[in-house]
Amino acid sequence: MRAIRLWGAGPALLATLIYLALTPVTASAHANLDRADPPAGTDLDQPPPQLQLQFSEAVDGSFSRVQLLNSQGNEVDRGDSHVLPSDPLSMAVSLPNQMPDGVYTVAWRTLSAVDGHTVNGAYPIIIGPMPAEGVPVAAAASSQATFDPETAVGRWWFSLAASAVFGVLLSWTVVFRPLFGRSNPAALPLAAQRARRLAVASCVVLVVGTLFGAVAQASAAANVPIWGVFGQPLIDLLSRGRFASLFWIRLALVLIAFGLIAWRGVRRWSGQVAMIAIGLALLTSSFNSHGAALLSGAYLGIAADWLHFLGVAAWLGGLMSLVYVLPIAVHGSQATGDRVMARAVARFSNLALIAVGVIIATGIFQAWLEVGAWDGFVSTAYGLSVTAKVALLALILVLAAFNLLVARPRLARMAASGSAAAASGLARRFTVSVRAEVALGIVVLVVAAILTGLSPARDQLARQSSGETSGPVDRQVNANGLNARIQISPAVLGVNRLAVQLPDTDPSQVERVQLTLTYLDSELGSQPVVLTESSSAPDTWETTSPLLSQAGAWQAEMLVRRTGQDDARTALRFEVTPPGGAPQPAPAVTSAYPLLPSPMISLAYVLIAIGAIVVVFALVRAIREPRRRRAFQRQAALVGAGVVMLASGGYVYASENRNGEPLDVVNIRDPVAPDDQSLAVGKDVYTTYCETCHGETGRGDGPSGLRLVPRPADLRIHTAPGVHTDGELYYWVAYGFPGSAMPAWKENGLTDEQIWSVINYARATFGNSGGP
Repeated sequence: MRAIRLWGAGPALLATLIYLALTPVTASAHANLDRADPPAGTDLDQPPPQLQLQFSEAVDGSFSRVQLLNSQGNEVDRGDSHVLPSDPLSMAVSLPNQMPDGVYTVAWRTLSAVDGHTVNGAYPIIIGPMPAEGVPVAAAASSQATFDPETAVGRWWFSLAASAVFGVLLSWTVVFRPLFGRSNPAALPLAAQRARRLAVASCVVLVVGTLFGAVAQASAAANVPIWGVFGQPLIDLLSRGRFASLFWIRLALVLIAFGLIAWRGVRRWSGQVAMIAIGLALLTSSFNSHGAALLSGAYLGIAADWLHFLGVAAWLGGLMSLVYVLPIAVHGSQATGDRVMARAVARFSNLALIAVGVIIATGIFQAWLEVGAWDGFVSTAYGLSVTAKVALLALILVLAAFNLLVARPRLARMAASGSAAAASGLARRFTVSVRAEVALGIVVLVVAAILTGLSPARDQLARQSSGETSGPVDRQVNANGLNARIQISPAVLGVNRLAVQLPDTDPSQVERVQLTLTYLDSELGSQPVVLTESSSAPDTWETTSPLLSQAGAWQAEMLVRRTGQDDARTALRFEVTPPGGAPQPAPAVTSAYPLLPSPMISLAYVLIAIGAIVVVFALVRAIREPRRRRAFQRQAALVGAGVVMLASGGYVYASENRNGEPLDVVNIRDPVAPDDQSLAVGKDVYTTYCETCHGETGRGDGPSGLRLVPRPADLRIHTAPGVHTDGELYYWVAYGFPGSAMPAWKENGLTDEQIWSVINYARATFGNSGGP
């Protein structure tokens, strides 16, 4: 009967498939914005209750989002972006009842439920009165000198207290708890009580410091004195946005650790769970580090910052335990006190060696990542801070070397020989050395807190070399033989005048003059603005626009279309200042940072490294241990496990190279402005290497491309705005496209500048980035 039902359903299914195949389906090939309420550029007296955007296709609500951003790029909506149940083409997001006056950006990213393509874009709205000329420009301060003392104090406070709690709990587990046995049972509860007091006091300081950090951050965000944040500024900061989500998680973890230690102490499971909670609280701080802002390999930056933090906490908090807990442990052990002292120093030395190794390894990685060049250590505020931090660390290592190479072996010998008087004198010198290490460690944390508030040296050096300056834009350019003058004034948040002057051009031959504005510090799409001929100056095309709604780096791409001539295109980059004229902290500059491995490739490296370590460890154990059958079986099992991990890492590596993108390039931005020089280089590269496959029009119908399977990509689709990121296009041009005949042009001699230039040319020529 079941077979009969299936057989009967066959013709109906076939008829349905034929109908779907023959019925024309109209699709706009992306979920583009059709209408918005309120529309772009609207000047409102009060914020609307919600934003509602309608797109050309149904959108997938799970992967689509609408946001409202303030001039600092922070999300200020209620975070309830959703697809309307009554209209799958529309999305809405609610807004607070009260919002400060200013320029805001409506930003969206949609995933089409029809064709699976993603599109992003943005437009500005203005709330409250804004002067027609925009925000007045004040004297711009150097980004190198940007420093907020309150937030620096908050970071230092949190770092010091968290290090104390984590280090005390870790040193109790690794150093102190194994010291006490049947020979000195009375010392265990005394030491545990002492460690508990230190941990509880540190937790109290940590809770207060966490709260102070929120107050300091609200003061900096709202630009008000620290006593003026209580009320709406603090509510706004802690009710929405990235900082709020991390803050509440951090506070909850700190309170969990505090409650466990106050309730059950540091012994057994309570201390271990509290230690894990504090370690995770440190991770929330790393999510706000410079590494988290990287466009390539942010996860590696976060991991390195977290491991660096854990290493510092283990070392510094362990030193505090030696100062506060070790004396009572030695005193409570009575006759065996010298032996306890020697064993404690030996065990802590092993822990400190591991911590120092982690600190140095992650510190070198972070210095390479954030400084990048030797002159960055002496020519930037960030580099000078790193230099000072390294100098202080060297002093601490000198003191640590005394403890490791002098105090540790002498204490061990004296404990074995029973020289109590000599051991006592050496113990005093050891205590002085440890206290000096703690003092220098506290100073190092001060420098680290300052570092977090400064722009990384790579950013500063890249900004200096690029020549980007803030203030009104007035530049002479040459595009395909056309002389033009581009003016953007005052180049600040708000309404700006956009003008293009063509002094040597017959206005009757000009069909279109357009400036396409692109925000470079995050993915907000490109916004074309058509300029109209001025009534007072016949050689000038101008308009006013509120599109400059975010502070930071912008690109203006000019298009001039003339009768019977090729389009003239060029571009320039400039800085937009926020209210008051002080520039934003410089974001990660794409061209300044190295490309880092993708997450899956990093996983492959980790698996391969762990597998190799396991195999080597098993082989060494097999050589050193007697050749007993059980020992041989155990080492063989370890070797087998290591081989499996090696094979797994190799498989992940091969799969990612075959099907994915081994470099984390998705979010990087094009560092080369598409000016006339770049477009000329890109055109030469395209006609020499690409046209034979992709064709003159980019359709993938070149003479060689017609014979390829699969056919070359249609560049009219793949270089259109919002379809692929700059980084994805860069990777495919540089390293080839898996499963196609696309060669790896980086390996075939093209430089990075040529690759970026051909991407600029393809976007400008085939991707319709300049309009119709």
